[in-house]
Amino acid sequence: YKVPTALSEAIHDGRQRVALVALAGALVLFVSLWWLVARAERTLKAQRTQLIEAETLAAMGELATGVAHNIRNPLASIRSSELALDSPAEHAEDSARDILREVDRLSARITELLRLAHQGPAEVQRVPMGPLLSACVADHAPAFARRGHALALTDDDPGAAVMADPTLLRQVVQSLLANATEALAADGRCQVRLAPAAGGRVLLEISDNGSGIAPETLAQVFRPFFTTKPKGLGLGLPFARRFVERLGGQLALDSAPGRGTTVRIELPRA
Repeated sequence: YKVPTALSEAIHDGRQRVALVALAGALVLFVSLWWLVARAERTLKAQRTQLIEAETLAAMGELATGVAHNIRNPLASIRSSELALDSPAEHAEDSARDILREVDRLSARITELLRLAHQGPAEVQRVPMGPLLSACVADHAPAFARRGHALALTDDDPGAAVMADPTLLRQVVQSLLANATEALAADGRCQVRLAPAAGGRVLLEISDNGSGIAPETLAQVFRPFFTTKPKGLGLGLPFARRFVERLGGQLALDSAPGRGTTVRIELPRA
Protein backbone atom coordinates (compact mmCIF):
# COMPACT_ATOMS: atom_id res chain seq x y z
CA TYR A 1 0.00 0.00 0.00
CA LYS A 2 3.06 2.25 0.39
CA VAL A 3 3.71 2.10 -3.40
CA PRO A 4 1.02 4.14 -5.35
CA THR A 5 1.09 1.92 -8.40
CA ALA A 6 -2.29 3.04 -9.72
CA LEU A 7 -1.41 6.70 -9.26
CA SER A 8 1.94 6.26 -11.01
CA GLU A 9 0.26 4.50 -13.93
CA ALA A 10 -2.36 7.22 -14.15
CA ILE A 11 0.31 9.93 -14.20
CA HIS A 12 2.28 8.01 -16.83
CA ASP A 13 -0.84 7.59 -18.98
CA GLY A 14 -1.64 11.27 -18.54
CA ARG A 15 1.81 12.28 -19.70
CA GLN A 16 1.54 10.08 -22.76
CA ARG A 17 -1.86 11.52 -23.63
CA VAL A 18 -0.58 15.09 -23.18
CA ALA A 19 2.39 14.28 -25.41
CA LEU A 20 0.15 12.72 -28.05
CA VAL A 21 -2.24 15.66 -27.94
CA ALA A 22 0.68 18.13 -28.22
CA LEU A 23 2.16 16.13 -31.11
CA ALA A 24 -1.19 16.00 -32.90
CA GLY A 25 -1.70 19.72 -32.33
CA ALA A 26 1.77 20.48 -33.68
CA LEU A 27 1.10 18.30 -36.72
CA VAL A 28 -2.21 20.03 -37.39
CA LEU A 29 -0.56 23.44 -36.96
CA PHE A 30 2.27 22.45 -39.31
CA VAL A 31 -0.16 21.22 -41.96
CA SER A 32 -2.24 24.37 -41.63
CA LEU A 33 0.77 26.64 -41.94
CA TRP A 34 2.12 24.63 -44.88
CA TRP A 35 -1.24 24.94 -46.64
CA LEU A 36 -1.36 28.67 -46.00
CA VAL A 37 2.19 29.18 -47.29
CA ALA A 38 1.53 27.02 -50.36
CA ARG A 39 -1.68 28.92 -51.07
CA ALA A 40 0.09 32.25 -50.64
CA GLU A 41 2.87 31.11 -52.98
CA ARG A 42 0.36 30.05 -55.64
CA THR A 43 -1.43 33.38 -55.30
CA LEU A 44 1.82 35.33 -55.59
CA LYS A 45 2.85 33.34 -58.66
CA ALA A 46 -0.50 33.99 -60.31
CA GLN A 47 -0.34 37.70 -59.49
CA ARG A 48 3.28 37.87 -60.69
CA THR A 49 2.29 36.25 -63.97
CA GLN A 50 -0.57 38.69 -64.41
CA LEU A 51 1.71 41.61 -63.59
CA ILE A 52 4.34 40.47 -66.09
CA GLU A 53 1.67 40.06 -68.76
CA ALA A 54 0.27 43.52 -67.99
CA GLU A 55 3.74 45.10 -68.08
CA THR A 56 4.53 43.28 -71.32
CA LEU A 57 1.34 44.53 -72.94
CA ALA A 58 2.01 48.05 -71.67
CA ALA A 59 5.57 47.95 -73.02
CA MET A 60 4.33 46.65 -76.36
CA GLY A 61 1.78 49.45 -76.45
CA GLU A 62 4.45 52.07 -75.75
CA LEU A 63 6.75 50.50 -78.32
CA ALA A 64 4.03 50.43 -80.98
CA THR A 65 3.01 54.03 -80.22
CA GLY A 66 6.58 55.32 -80.27
CA VAL A 67 7.52 53.48 -83.45
CA ALA A 68 4.29 54.44 -85.22
CA HIS A 69 4.65 58.11 -84.28
CA ASN A 70 8.28 58.35 -85.29
CA ILE A 71 7.86 56.47 -88.55
CA ARG A 72 4.56 58.01 -89.66
CA ASN A 73 5.94 61.56 -89.82
CA PRO A 74 8.85 60.75 -92.17
CA LEU A 75 6.57 58.58 -94.29
CA ALA A 76 4.09 61.45 -94.56
CA SER A 77 6.86 63.74 -95.76
CA ILE A 78 7.98 61.15 -98.30
CA ARG A 79 4.39 60.64 -99.46
CA SER A 80 3.96 64.38 -99.97
CA SER A 81 6.73 64.26 -102.55
CA GLU A 82 4.12 63.06 -105.04
CA LEU A 83 3.60 66.74 -105.81
CA ALA A 84 6.73 66.47 -107.92
CA LEU A 85 4.80 64.28 -110.34
CA ASP A 86 2.74 67.26 -111.46
CA SER A 87 5.75 69.38 -112.33
CA PRO A 88 8.89 67.25 -112.20
CA ALA A 89 11.23 69.97 -113.35
CA GLU A 90 10.29 72.32 -110.51
CA HIS A 91 10.09 69.97 -107.54
CA ALA A 92 12.33 67.04 -108.38
CA GLU A 93 15.45 68.30 -106.59
CA ASP A 94 13.61 69.50 -103.47
CA SER A 95 11.58 66.31 -103.26
CA ALA A 96 14.68 64.16 -103.60
CA ARG A 97 16.34 66.06 -100.76
CA ASP A 98 13.23 65.71 -98.60
CA ILE A 99 13.11 61.97 -99.27
CA LEU A 100 16.78 61.53 -98.39
CA ARG A 101 16.39 63.55 -95.20
CA GLU A 102 13.34 61.62 -94.04
CA VAL A 103 14.91 58.27 -94.92
CA ASP A 104 17.90 59.25 -92.79
CA ARG A 105 15.50 60.03 -89.94
CA LEU A 106 13.89 56.62 -90.29
CA SER A 107 17.29 54.95 -90.32
CA ALA A 108 18.34 56.85 -87.19
CA ARG A 109 15.16 55.82 -85.36
CA ILE A 110 15.61 52.17 -86.28
CA THR A 111 19.25 52.33 -85.20
CA GLU A 112 18.20 53.69 -81.80
CA LEU A 113 15.66 50.90 -81.38
CA LEU A 114 18.20 48.21 -82.26
CA ARG A 115 20.79 49.82 -80.01
CA LEU A 116 18.40 49.83 -77.03
CA ALA A 117 17.43 46.19 -77.64
CA HIS A 118 21.04 45.05 -78.09
CA GLN A 119 21.68 42.00 -75.90
CA GLY A 120 24.90 40.63 -77.35
CA PRO A 121 28.38 41.17 -75.95
CA ALA A 122 29.82 44.61 -76.60
CA GLU A 123 33.30 45.11 -78.02
CA VAL A 124 34.80 46.07 -74.67
CA GLN A 125 38.32 47.45 -74.63
CA ARG A 126 40.39 49.99 -72.74
CA VAL A 127 39.13 53.45 -73.68
CA PRO A 128 41.08 56.60 -72.69
CA MET A 129 38.43 59.08 -71.56
CA GLY A 130 40.33 62.31 -72.29
CA PRO A 131 40.71 61.83 -76.07
CA LEU A 132 37.17 60.47 -76.42
CA LEU A 133 35.64 63.47 -74.64
CA SER A 134 37.82 65.90 -76.58
CA ALA A 135 36.61 64.38 -79.85
CA CYS A 136 32.96 64.54 -78.76
CA VAL A 137 33.29 68.17 -77.64
CA ALA A 138 35.01 69.07 -80.92
CA ASP A 139 32.20 67.43 -82.89
CA HIS A 140 29.47 69.34 -81.02
CA ALA A 141 31.27 72.68 -80.70
CA PRO A 142 29.97 74.02 -84.07
CA ALA A 143 26.36 73.14 -83.15
CA PHE A 144 26.75 74.91 -79.80
CA ALA A 145 28.35 77.94 -81.47
CA ARG A 146 25.56 78.25 -84.05
CA ARG A 147 23.03 78.51 -81.23
CA GLY A 148 25.12 80.95 -79.25
CA HIS A 149 26.02 78.40 -76.56
CA ALA A 150 29.35 77.77 -74.88
CA LEU A 151 30.82 74.27 -74.53
CA ALA A 152 33.89 73.57 -72.38
CA LEU A 153 35.82 70.52 -71.23
CA THR A 154 37.72 70.21 -67.95
CA ASP A 155 40.00 67.22 -67.45
CA ASP A 156 40.81 66.80 -63.75
CA ASP A 157 41.82 63.16 -64.20
CA PRO A 158 44.45 62.98 -66.96
CA GLY A 159 45.11 59.49 -68.20
CA ALA A 160 41.79 58.14 -66.93
CA ALA A 161 40.54 55.11 -68.86
CA VAL A 162 37.59 52.73 -68.61
CA MET A 163 36.69 49.34 -70.06
CA ALA A 164 33.89 49.95 -72.57
CA ASP A 165 32.77 49.75 -76.16
CA PRO A 166 34.22 53.01 -77.54
CA THR A 167 31.52 53.40 -80.19
CA LEU A 168 28.64 53.01 -77.75
CA LEU A 169 30.34 55.19 -75.12
CA ARG A 170 30.83 57.92 -77.72
CA GLN A 171 27.15 57.67 -78.66
CA VAL A 172 26.16 58.08 -75.00
CA VAL A 173 28.26 61.24 -74.62
CA GLN A 174 27.03 62.68 -77.91
CA SER A 175 23.41 62.00 -76.96
CA LEU A 176 23.87 63.80 -73.64
CA LEU A 177 25.55 66.76 -75.35
CA ALA A 178 22.69 66.95 -77.86
CA ASN A 179 20.21 67.01 -74.98
CA ALA A 180 22.18 69.81 -73.33
CA THR A 181 22.27 72.11 -76.35
CA GLU A 182 18.54 71.63 -76.92
CA ALA A 183 17.83 72.61 -73.30
CA LEU A 184 19.93 75.80 -73.34
CA ALA A 185 18.62 79.28 -73.96
CA ALA A 186 20.58 82.12 -75.53
CA ASP A 187 24.06 82.55 -74.01
CA GLY A 188 23.72 79.16 -72.32
CA ARG A 189 26.73 77.10 -71.38
CA CYS A 190 27.55 73.42 -70.96
CA GLN A 191 30.44 72.07 -68.91
CA VAL A 192 31.93 68.61 -69.45
CA ARG A 193 34.12 67.51 -66.56
CA LEU A 194 36.25 64.41 -66.05
CA ALA A 195 37.38 63.72 -62.48
CA PRO A 196 38.36 60.87 -60.16
CA ALA A 197 35.56 59.34 -58.09
CA ALA A 198 35.43 57.36 -54.87
CA GLY A 199 36.27 53.67 -54.98
CA GLY A 200 38.81 54.01 -57.77
CA ARG A 201 36.20 55.03 -60.33
CA VAL A 202 36.03 57.63 -63.08
CA LEU A 203 33.46 60.42 -62.89
CA LEU A 204 32.02 62.11 -65.96
CA GLU A 205 29.78 65.13 -65.42
CA ILE A 206 27.85 66.99 -68.10
CA SER A 207 26.21 70.10 -66.66
CA ASP A 208 24.17 72.85 -68.29
CA ASN A 209 22.46 76.00 -67.03
CA GLY A 210 19.30 75.42 -68.99
CA SER A 211 15.71 75.60 -67.81
CA GLY A 212 15.94 72.33 -65.88
CA ILE A 213 13.42 69.53 -65.58
CA ALA A 214 10.25 69.54 -63.49
CA PRO A 215 10.01 66.85 -60.77
CA GLU A 216 7.07 65.10 -62.42
CA THR A 217 9.00 64.90 -65.69
CA LEU A 218 12.26 63.92 -63.99
CA ALA A 219 10.58 60.81 -62.59
CA GLN A 220 9.86 59.57 -66.13
CA VAL A 221 12.92 60.53 -68.17
CA PHE A 222 14.35 57.00 -68.03
CA ARG A 223 11.18 55.42 -69.41
CA PRO A 224 11.66 54.28 -73.01
CA PHE A 225 9.72 56.43 -75.53
CA PHE A 226 9.02 59.17 -72.99
CA THR A 227 10.14 62.47 -74.46
CA THR A 228 9.27 66.15 -74.32
CA LYS A 229 10.86 66.85 -77.71
CA PRO A 230 8.63 67.21 -80.77
CA LYS A 231 10.95 65.02 -82.86
CA GLY A 232 12.49 62.90 -80.12
CA LEU A 233 12.15 59.15 -79.76
CA GLY A 234 12.78 59.03 -76.02
CA LEU A 235 15.56 56.42 -76.09
CA GLY A 236 18.68 58.49 -75.38
CA LEU A 237 18.62 58.46 -71.57
CA PRO A 238 17.25 54.89 -71.24
CA PHE A 239 20.00 53.62 -73.53
CA ALA A 240 22.67 55.63 -71.68
CA ARG A 241 21.67 54.27 -68.28
CA ARG A 242 21.39 50.71 -69.55
CA PHE A 243 24.81 50.90 -71.22
CA VAL A 244 26.47 52.37 -68.12
CA GLU A 245 24.90 49.76 -65.81
CA ARG A 246 26.04 46.94 -68.10
CA LEU A 247 29.60 48.20 -67.57
CA GLY A 248 29.16 48.09 -63.80
CA GLY A 249 28.71 51.85 -63.49
CA GLN A 250 26.01 54.24 -62.39
CA LEU A 251 24.18 57.10 -64.09
CA ALA A 252 22.34 59.75 -62.09
CA LEU A 253 20.51 62.86 -63.22
CA ASP A 254 20.11 65.93 -61.03
CA SER A 255 17.84 68.69 -62.26
CA ALA A 256 15.35 71.27 -61.09
CA PRO A 257 13.49 74.10 -62.85
CA GLY A 258 15.62 77.21 -63.04
CA ARG A 259 18.97 75.65 -62.08
CA GLY A 260 19.87 73.47 -65.03
CA THR A 261 20.68 69.78 -65.31
CA THR A 262 23.68 67.67 -64.37
CA VAL A 263 24.25 64.12 -65.57
CA ARG A 264 26.76 62.14 -63.49
CA ILE A 265 28.27 58.92 -64.80
CA GLU A 266 30.58 56.76 -62.72
CA LEU A 267 32.48 53.93 -64.40
CA PRO A 268 35.05 51.44 -63.11
CA ARG A 269 38.59 52.52 -63.88
CA ALA A 270 40.52 50.34 -66.32
